[in-house]
Amino acid sequence: MSSKSVAVAALFSVFAAASPRLHAQTDRTIVLLVKDAPGAPTPAQIVDYSNTWPHAAPPPLTAFDVADPQASYYLMADRASGDFLAWLEANPHSLRKKLEDYVLVTFNSAADTSVALTALQNDPKVEAADMPLAMDFRTARLSGTVIDALAQPESTQYGWDDMNLAAAWQVTGGGYALIGQIDMGLDPTHPALIGFNGSTYIKGNFLPAASKDIGLTGLPAQPGFDATDVDEAKAEWIDASTCTPVAAFMTPAHLGHGTHVAGL
Repeated sequence: MSSKSVAVAALFSVFAAASPRLHAQTDRTIVLLVKDAPGAPTPAQIVDYSNTWPHAAPPPLTAFDVADPQASYYLMADRASGDFLAWLEANPHSLRKKLEDYVLVTFNSAADTSVALTALQNDPKVEAADMPLAMDFRTARLSGTVIDALAQPESTQYGWDDMNLAAAWQVTGGGYALIGQIDMGLDPTHPALIGFNGSTYIKGNFLPAASKDIGLTGLPAQPGFDATDVDEAKAEWIDASTCTPVAAFMTPAHLGHGTHVAGL
């Protein structure tokens, strides 16, 4: 198995551990990547074919004549769109594009899956086909918490001292690093986060084309929802709680955490 396949299989195993449905089907699931080449099917064609009954003829891969898939779904359920999708299509050999193109194909039995794996690995339109790595996750019970006092006064940048980020930057030589952040959004106009002023790079890490609000993934659509708007101050549906007694479409009452984390 290639290092790229190992990495993707490991990523899938995280998804499988988080989802009982995937965990139960690991022995019947193949992680599949088709080639980006003329005549090869798209990931969407694989998913549509597998999830449509009766299956259309002919199948998008000849390997499916050997073992018929039961269902397929994307490794990354939240699909790229807008400027980010355009970037992926302009960079078809990037690792991020390949992650977008991986699909998970399930079969009726472990025996069918074994036969399908051999057929897929020998299909000329397939770039990679592997079984997901089996992993078991356990967590330790937290018995207590202690907040250590700092040896020196905290600076005005809360969290910077705690994580010793000044030393981390020395490892990079003070150079450029692109950070992937999953949090509560950010302030897209913050001067420390803006990546570009026109076409001039000004050292911020916020890249709108590579950012997306995934807050409604798997949930019903909301009127006016814009997945390209990652501003944590934008109005959204907020359920009733101790902070907001009445459920309503409103600006969040507590802001700043996502911007703070992005700044760090």
